[in-house]
Amino acid sequence: MKLLDGTAIIFIGIQWLQLVYKSNKLTIIRRKYMAVTQGIKLDDDTSKRLKKLSLQRNRSAHWLMRDAIERYLTEEERYERERIEDLAEYEDYLQTGRGISQEEMSVWLEELIHDKNAPWPKQK
Repeated sequence: MKLLDGTAIIFIGIQWLQLVYKSNKLTIIRRKYMAVTQGIKLDDDTSKRLKKLSLQRNRSAHWLMRDAIERYLTEEERYERERIEDLAEYEDYLQTGRGISQEEMSVWLEELIHDKNAPWPKQK
């Protein structure tokens, strides 16, 4: 069987691939996942509020829910990254004892009031 040079889009489960076949070489140039439908149950009050806001914003309730979920996930992922970073810094402090004293931090904050580019205090 001989394949002709060209482009194809193939669906596999919930993803699609855009493939290019040229000179006996197959290359994936794009991979995307299709949207997955999720169900959510809302109480009557929340549903009414959502409908009212969607009319006020001239957006669908679906769009508002997707936007809210995206914002929530972005914020929670940021929180988790910071939490992991804080735990690592605390673990480093426990192992090394290096840190910045309250007095040094207070002096730095006073400097920061007058000079927005005051250098960060050094750990000891």
